[in-house]
Amino acid sequence: MPFVQQKYATTTCLGLSLELRVYFVRMRVAIIGAGVAGLVACKYCNEFDLDVVVYEQCGDVGGTWIYSTDSGKNSHTSMYKNLVTNSPVEVMGFHDFEFPKGEKSYVTWKEVLDFIKSYEKHFKLTKFIKFEHFVTKVSPLEDENKWKVVGKYENEDFTEEFDAVFVCNGHFFDPNLPKINGIESFEGKIIHSHDYRDPEMFKGKKVLVVGSGPSGIDITFDLSHLAKTVHMSHHSTTLASDLFPQNVEQLPDIDFISDGKVHFTNSREENYDAIVLCTGYKYNFPFLSEDSGIKVTNNHVTPLYKHVINIEHPSMFFIGLTNVTIFNSIIELQVQFAIKSLLKYFPLPTKDEMYQELHEEMQIRHSKGMFGKRMHQLWPDFMRSYIDDVVRIADLKPILPVLLDIYDESRALSYSDIKNYRNYRYLVLDDRSYVKKFLRN
Repeated sequence: MPFVQQKYATTTCLGLSLELRVYFVRMRVAIIGAGVAGLVACKYCNEFDLDVVVYEQCGDVGGTWIYSTDSGKNSHTSMYKNLVTNSPVEVMGFHDFEFPKGEKSYVTWKEVLDFIKSYEKHFKLTKFIKFEHFVTKVSPLEDENKWKVVGKYENEDFTEEFDAVFVCNGHFFDPNLPKINGIESFEGKIIHSHDYRDPEMFKGKKVLVVGSGPSGIDITFDLSHLAKTVHMSHHSTTLASDLFPQNVEQLPDIDFISDGKVHFTNSREENYDAIVLCTGYKYNFPFLSEDSGIKVTNNHVTPLYKHVINIEHPSMFFIGLTNVTIFNSIIELQVQFAIKSLLKYFPLPTKDEMYQELHEEMQIRHSKGMFGKRMHQLWPDFMRSYIDDVVRIADLKPILPVLLDIYDESRALSYSDIKNYRNYRYLVLDDRSYVKKFLRN
């Protein structure tokens, strides 16, 4: 049922002050997920006086930042024991809730999780969250402005209707598994980084890490402390050999695996005790009905206007799909952009115009060799222009220039100085300037 609220208004007639009782219907909004994106969406929906419900399948907030020793297909977290952030905390706060200042700019997953829980507590969001509610289906009703949400709670089915849906289920839970010829013949242990928790199980082993993205690099370093040898297979041309510890060697892509032996594209072959696949994740929305209009093609979520608004059904919003970016600040903008479009603070372009803009952006990205998940990547080429667009369209408060500058430098250092970039401490001086200090180990 719609949430009906009454308010009182005072008016003056013939010199008399009259009190009127006014009834109005608040829009009902469903938010799927209580990670960072879901909590931010909840906070702003409440501030805009929307009737909000957050469905979270776990028993706590935090999403992927929750550490658990559990792994496998039923685990929703990819957090491992020794993880340290690859962005400084100076760019991980929100405009009205900063990350606590400490001695270091790069912190553990535990400190991030504590920050997320502090955010939930500070803005009193718990009352809006339905924990252990597993959403199984989201579909549009015949009235295009309504949605049906179906799910389970304690083995009981539930069904609710909403005016809008915010999809905030994250994108670090469904592993992208590469096709490697002969992988079934490998006799050692094979895991995806989603299931990696602790290097202890690889102590004294010869390990092959596949992939050179952030998780591949971090797990390679983590393994190097206990593994006998770590080889990292990838096709990146930017990683110099002197960036890694002495027991780490870089190798090209895998050609095939035969009789348990790994053959590489340079004709080299090696035996390994274990393989860790750091090959990223797939965007996955198993609860979305086909008539939601959303498709995931080659890991590109379409059709979306500004990576947020479902062009086919503009009362459905995706928060946090954009990657390699100043994440929390972008989420704040995306949520406010979505809410203001829902409440008609600004007119959306026509459907044809939104499709045309999407087509043009896809052409630009393809020309830069960007496909799949990189269709949602912002840094370095698209981040600032994207922010400018969203801020302008929805008349939002822009991200402070100093935060964008810190993000630019820290991200560049994470590629050029892999060993040391987390030893830098950033100090914000004002809205446009900062200093950077190197901390000795």
